[in-house]
Amino acid sequence: MGMAGGYEVALVIARVFPAHGDFLKGFLADGMKLPRGPYPGDKMKYRSKDVVEYTTPAQSEGLGTQRGVRPNATPIIGVAILTPAPMGLDLLSVRLPRDLAAPAPAIVKQVERDVAKSDREPR
Repeated sequence: MGMAGGYEVALVIARVFPAHGDFLKGFLADGMKLPRGPYPGDKMKYRSKDVVEYTTPAQSEGLGTQRGVRPNATPIIGVAILTPAPMGLDLLSVRLPRDLAAPAPAIVKQVERDVAKSDREPR
């Protein structure tokens, strides 16, 4: 997990955060081609206009494989969280062996809480 650069933020916004389409205008004006809409197999659960939990199914390309993780026989779950100006992104992808996968949803929830808490703290 970690903060992403501007181009990666734009890719994720184009895929899963339509409410933030204004952020893409500069990239599109520079001639960048950005995909639109979620990956076909991904399941999205929106927590707010800035937070989405996702599942990338086994053997599929999706948000969970966007950072170079290769598809395999195990699904990936995670969360994408947009952070306030300057626009940033925290992107978590969790893939655990099936016999250890039970805590993965709790890991995602804890990251959501931690990012929300850090956004409220003065900088």
